[in-house]
Amino acid sequence: MPILYPVTPTDTLTGVTKDLVDDVLIGILLTSLQKIKVHDEVGVPDSTRKIFTFTYQNWNENFTVEVTKNIHSSWSIMTNTDYTVDYVNGKITLNTAINVGDEVRASYQFRYFSRDELAEMIRQSLHELNGIPPKTGFLLDNGLPLEWNPTLAMRAYYYSLGRLLDDLSLWIPRLAFADPDNYRTYIQSKRTEADNFFKTNSRYLKRRSLIVPQSVTSGKFFTPSIVSSTNFRSFTILGSS
Repeated sequence: MPILYPVTPTDTLTGVTKDLVDDVLIGILLTSLQKIKVHDEVGVPDSTRKIFTFTYQNWNENFTVEVTKNIHSSWSIMTNTDYTVDYVNGKITLNTAINVGDEVRASYQFRYFSRDELAEMIRQSLHELNGIPPKTGFLLDNGLPLEWNPTLAMRAYYYSLGRLLDDLSLWIPRLAFADPDNYRTYIQSKRTEADNFFKTNSRYLKRRSLIVPQSVTSGKFFTPSIVSSTNFRSFTILGSS
């Protein structure tokens, strides 16, 4: 499955972060949100009427942008030698300005999340998981247990869906959702699933064996006849009776 970001990005992601962002979040969980198509949007011209700005940024370079212009009420497709595309900022620059009253439209594909945004969600997920007792201090590229990866990815997925629900600009009628209300309900249900996944897995991942003892001592200890949910935290005895 292709990764949908500019062909020559400034790639600051490495190791586990890069794998989780590209292979799991973009490659599997958020694929549909990384290739959203917009058809025939009318661009907003600047004062020179050469540069046209469109609603969404972060266009995918592996999608062929189609630009048309309306000159004297006659639409025609422009060749890619007549303009340049700013994929990062979502702009079209014409070689020749058009007159007042004429329009330029573009069909393009954009990705909702940048890779850096998703990487930050991964880091936030790790911070949250580290903070669950017993507290740990794992880093993404330094000794992170391999079995933590799915849980971190699902927590980042949870955060991303929350942002999607909170982004009011996405729900303004620019994108044609088949059924916006049902789509919101679907997103919320997937977010709940991701939250339950994290809460369930974190209980198994944060085991006491992850914590390195501060010291080891020997001696005779009184062992309580009943080990409860409270007194088991007081001490751990190694060895046989």
